[in-house]
Amino acid sequence: MERIWSVDRIEEGVAICRGDHGEKQDVPLKTLPEGTCEGDILREANGVFVLDREETQARRKVNADLQKKLRWE
Repeated sequence: MERIWSVDRIEEGVAICRGDHGEKQDVPLKTLPEGTCEGDILREANGVFVLDREETQARRKVNADLQKKLRWE
């Protein structure tokens, strides 16, 4: 079963990740794809994490659009 995680923050070599259903998982940064940073979307299957660049960009755009809209209202 594949799960989707968002990197909430990185602290002392550990990525604090949040699942789409609110669950939390602390993952050693060294086990994640090189270049993983806060806000990235990861797909996990069988304990292997893959960076989903397309989904990361899509979610960042949604968040930026929402912030822009909130500033103008």
